Amino acid sequence: MFERYDWREDELLARASKDASRKLVCSYLERPQELRWGRPVEELGVRDEVKEALRRLGIRRLFLHQERALELVLRGVNTFLVSGTGTGKTEAFLIPILNDVVERPFEGVRALLMYPTKALARDQLKRVERMVAPFFGVRAVVYDGDTPRRVRKQVHASPPPILITNPDMVHVSLQVSEEFRRIVRAVRYVVLDDAHAYSGVFGAHVAYVLRRLRRFIEGEPVYIATSATIGNPREFIEGLVGREFEVVEAGSGKRGEVVHTFVKPLGRSRLMETVSLARLCQEAGLKCLIFADSHRVVEMVKTVGEKYGVSIEVHRAGLRPEERAEIEEKLRSGELLTVAATPTLELGIDVGDLD
Repeated sequence: MFERYDWREDELLARASKDASRKLVCSYLERPQELRWGRPVEELGVRDEVKEALRRLGIRRLFLHQERALELVLRGVNTFLVSGTGTGKTEAFLIPILNDVVERPFEGVRALLMYPTKALARDQLKRVERMVAPFFGVRAVVYDGDTPRRVRKQVHASPPPILITNPDMVHVSLQVSEEFRRIVRAVRYVVLDDAHAYSGVFGAHVAYVLRRLRRFIEGEPVYIATSATIGNPREFIEGLVGREFEVVEAGSGKRGEVVHTFVKPLGRSRLMETVSLARLCQEAGLKCLIFADSHRVVEMVKTVGEKYGVSIEVHRAGLRPEERAEIEEKLRSGELLTVAATPTLELGIDVGDLD
């Protein structure tokens, strides 16, 4: 829930308001929402090996929305889980998938996990690997444009139970790779994480990719989608996938208070205002992200920052994978305080204690 916030009692915003070249139009406080708990792990309808793995990971009980999504997927129902960042959406779809693949780890690709961006897919790989590690033969592999040819050949020769990719890679691979078309035949689960990104022209493209993919899968797969909170979840996901869905909604689930402030620059450009706000955050020792909608703008933010002594790194498509990974790790560790990014960092990448 939102309520008006008195920025004069906030040290950072009070400092910002003293600059005559900007106006703080208004501030709102968003308070955290408590998530409801579901049943203990021991009472879930999954294999004992999966229960034991969850306990070893420190998971003793699921949230109610995770439990409801789990039950639907186990019944073979297409499921759309709508909840905020950090509410356990990944665990909600991985648990039923693991329950399936631990029984048949060498029967090819059982789950195709599709993420909107390569950066998000590779970030989520770490979480997936943490959950599949206890199970013999269960592997998760990223298959995208940055995957070396050697690794792709290994995937074709010995398909992992869980393949992590993105819609554009599926689009290209269905056209040019007979080996890819072969390994997706056994797919039982198609996961669309952060599905709210699939809107507009990109969404239309993904909708057609999903329909083409379905032609190569033997049998009808179970579709699992996750999303941040949106206003029309059923209409959105059924239009995207072309199948009926059950919707599970959980709310935002934010764990801390969030202050939303609208700032109007008066005596300088928006670009200079952005750099000025970044300087304020850095002086207070706060990690922050700056989002822009193009490569050109984020590079301009970095250039202007350098000119005025504000250290800003750029995260965008077109950088080498190792460069993006280095920036993410520096931000996560606190070595780097400010990153200017295109939507490559917008979709739920874990950057730790972001301020």
